[in-house]
Amino acid sequence: MKKPDQHIKYIKVVLPLALPKNYTFSVPDNLVDEVKFGIRVEVPLRNKLYAGLVVELMDPDHEPEYSTRNILSVLDSEPIITADQFELWQWMSDYYLCTLGEVMNVALPGGLKLSSETIVVMEEGIAWEHLDMSDDEYLVIEALEMQKELKIETIREILDKKTVYPVIKRLLDKRLVWTKELLLESYKEKIASYVKFTPEYSEGEIDWERAFELTARSEKQHRAILSLIQLQKKHKSVERKQLNEMADVDGTVLKALEKKGIVELFKKQISRIESYEGKVEKLDPVSVIQQQTIDEIEVGFKESHHALLHGVTGSGKTRIYQEFIKNTIESGGQVLYLLPEIGLTSQIVHRLNRVFGDEVMVFHSKLSGHKRVEIWNACYQGHPVIIGARSSLFLPFRNLKLIIVDEEHDSSFKQNSPNPRYNARDVAAFMASKYQAKVIMGSATPSLESFYNARMGKYTYIQLNQRFGEVSLPEIEIVNTSVKSNLIPNSFHYTVRLITQIQTVLNENEQVLLFQNRRGYSPTLICNACGWNSGCKNCDISMTYHKVFKELRCHYCSSRASVPTSCPQCGTVGLFDLGLGTEKVEDELKKLLPEANIARMDLDTAGTKNAIDQILLDFEQGKTDILIGTQMITKGLDFDRIGLVGILDADRLIQFPDFRSGERAFQLMLQVGGRAGRRQKQGKVIIQTSLVEHPILKDVLTNDFETFVMREMKERKQFNYPPFSRLIDIKLLHRDPKLVYRAAVYLGAELKQKLGKRVLGPAVPGIARIRGQYQQHILIKMEKSNDMVSKIKSFVLASKNKTLSEKAYSPVRIIVDVDPM
Repeated sequence: MKKPDQHIKYIKVVLPLALPKNYTFSVPDNLVDEVKFGIRVEVPLRNKLYAGLVVELMDPDHEPEYSTRNILSVLDSEPIITADQFELWQWMSDYYLCTLGEVMNVALPGGLKLSSETIVVMEEGIAWEHLDMSDDEYLVIEALEMQKELKIETIREILDKKTVYPVIKRLLDKRLVWTKELLLESYKEKIASYVKFTPEYSEGEIDWERAFELTARSEKQHRAILSLIQLQKKHKSVERKQLNEMADVDGTVLKALEKKGIVELFKKQISRIESYEGKVEKLDPVSVIQQQTIDEIEVGFKESHHALLHGVTGSGKTRIYQEFIKNTIESGGQVLYLLPEIGLTSQIVHRLNRVFGDEVMVFHSKLSGHKRVEIWNACYQGHPVIIGARSSLFLPFRNLKLIIVDEEHDSSFKQNSPNPRYNARDVAAFMASKYQAKVIMGSATPSLESFYNARMGKYTYIQLNQRFGEVSLPEIEIVNTSVKSNLIPNSFHYTVRLITQIQTVLNENEQVLLFQNRRGYSPTLICNACGWNSGCKNCDISMTYHKVFKELRCHYCSSRASVPTSCPQCGTVGLFDLGLGTEKVEDELKKLLPEANIARMDLDTAGTKNAIDQILLDFEQGKTDILIGTQMITKGLDFDRIGLVGILDADRLIQFPDFRSGERAFQLMLQVGGRAGRRQKQGKVIIQTSLVEHPILKDVLTNDFETFVMREMKERKQFNYPPFSRLIDIKLLHRDPKLVYRAAVYLGAELKQKLGKRVLGPAVPGIARIRGQYQQHILIKMEKSNDMVSKIKSFVLASKNKTLSEKAYSPVRIIVDVDPM
C-alpha cells in the first residue's frame, strides 16, 4: 500500500535490444533526484539486467495502465548523450525502419554498454560434507567456501571445462547454491603510479645534494634519485615503473625514499589516447586555384549548408579541407572528418596532426573499447576535431559546425549489417541540417546521387579540374588482352605491353601499383574430367583457393577446407585453378620479374591497422618496387614516385551484375589511376581488358565525367533507378528454401495490394544460399516524394510485422534495407 504523499516517478528507457517500443520503469524515492535525461540506469528484464538510457521523464501523476518494475540503480552522474544525438537516433530509426534499441546498440561504444553475467552463490548454513557429490561438484563447493561467489567463467577455469551448466544445475537441485545476475561495466579508468620529489627537495641542485647526502649509505636509493632527476628533464610526470626500470630498483627502494620525505608516491588517471609527439607546423599557403575554390564554397554556404567538391585526384582537396577546419576551430566549433576506411588513411591523419596536433582525435571500430569511451567523453566535452569512419557519426558533439565527407562516393560509407543499415554520407547531410552545420562532400568521382542533388540545386557544386602544381593527369592506355604473345605464357594474366612498361618504370627508379579487386589465388578449383568445383557447403558459391595458406576459403561464411590432391568426385589428379586473385597476380609477376621487390595488400596481408601501416611505410620508403592490391590501394594513397598503375582485369569490374556496376567501374578505374604521377612527372595508367570498345572505358580514357554521367543518367531514368527513384530492398532468409519462398510470396502479395507495380519480385538473388540460409529478395521502387516515401515505409513495416505474426512464417528472418548500395 502506497502512502498518500508518496509519488512514483516514471521514466522511459531505451535498451540495446530490437524491441518495438521503449520500456517504462518506475523510480524509487531514493533515486528520484539522480534520474535525468541521457543517463544510464540498471533495469531488470526477462531475468537479466541491462543498462538502459533514460530518454523521457514522465509526469509523476501519469500512471501507466500496466504494472512497472523499479530501476535498480543509477549508473551515471551526468548524461552520456545529448538531446540532439537522441533526435538523430530517432530519425535513423524512422528512416531506416529499425528500432531505437538497434540504433543504440550500434551507436554506443562497447565500454558504455553493460553486460549481465550469472554469479553462483553458496547457500549459507548448509552441511554439505557428507552429501553424495561428483568430483566436479566438490571442486565448485570448495571454491565457494573460500570465495563465497563465483562467475560462470571462473567455474569453467576451475573445472577446465567449457560446459559447466550441468554441474551448476545439479548443485541448484541439491539447494547448495543459488544464482544472481550482476551488471558488469566494461569501461574502467586507467590508473598509473607516479613519483615526484616532495616540495623540500624539488627546487634544484642544492635540494638534490641534500637528498644525496641523506641516502649516501644506499647505492640503490642514490641511483633512484639520479634517475628521477634525469627523467624529470624529459617528462612532465614520471611513472614508478619507468623509474624502477631505469634505476634498476624495486618498490621497497621508493618506499624508503618516501619514508625519508624525499619523494612522494601518488596515483592518477591517465588517458589511453596517444598524444601527438611531432612538431606542429603552419599550414602551407594555398594556390590561387585553391583559394578560388575556398571562396566559391564560402559563397555557396550562404545559400545551402551542403557543398559537393568535385576535384580531380591530386588537386589538393585535403588542403582546402584544412582551411575550413582551421576556421571552424578558431570560431569554437567542432569538426567531424569522415573517411570511408580509417585503416587506410594514415597519410591524411598524419597531415592533419602535423597542422593541428593534439586537437585531432581518430575514432574507429578497431580501437580498444576503453579508448573509444575516452574519445566519446572528450567529444562530449567539446574536443575540436574528430577523424573517423562511419561510426563516428554517433559521437556526442556539443557544437558541431563542419562535417567533411571525403571520398563521398565510396560504398564503405554504407553499413550492411546489423541494423541500422545506414549510409554515413546521407546521415551527415541530415546532421548538417539538424546541427546547423556545414557539410563538404568531396570526391574525384562523385556518386550519381550527390551529383544529381547538386544539379537540382540541393547542394552547391564546385569543380576543381586541375592538379596541384599544374601536374598533368596520368596518361591512360587501354591494352587488349585478347591479343596473345609468345613472350609470355598463355596461362599468365599479363600483356607484353604492361610488363614492358613495368620494367621501364622500375629502371627509372619509380614504383608501380597493380590493381586486382579479388583476393586469394583463384576464385575456384575445377576438375576438367567431371566438372566438379570447390563449392562451399554453406553457400551457393565457390570457395576461393588461397595458395599461401594451402586451403580453400569461403569469402561469405568464412568456412575453410584443405585443398584436395585429387577430385573428390571422380578421383582425377590435377585440379585446375580458374580465375584471377591477388596471390596469382603476385606469383606470376615474381616469375616474370624475379629481381623486383613485390608486396601484396589485401585482407589476407593487411588485416590489422599495424599491418596496413607497415606495408604502406615500406612502399613510401622505397623498400617495395611493386605493390599489388585490392580496393584498399584506391583510397587515400599519395606517394611521390608512382610512375605506373596497372588495372589487370577491367572486364570483371564492368560486367558485374548490378545497376551500379558501370558507376563503380568508372569510379574505381579513375580513383586507382589517379595514384600515378602526383608530383612533378606525369604518370601512366594501363588498363587490361577484352572490352576495348566499351563506352565506359572510352570515358575513363578521356577522363570524361560529364559524358559518362549523362549516359548513365539516361539509363537510370529509363529503368527508374536512383537518383530518379528511391529503393527498399527486402531480404527473406531461412534454412528451408520452400518456407522462405512461401513467406516471400505472402509478403510480396501483401505489398502489391497497395503498392502495385512499385514491387518487383520475389526473386532468388544471384547467390541463392549464404551461411546455410536460402534467400528471396523483393525490391520496391518509390517516387521521390517525402510524403509518399513515408507512407510506403510505414506500410512496408506493417506488412513485415503481419508476415512474421503468421505462425507458419515466424521463423523466417526479414531484413529491410532502405537505400541499398
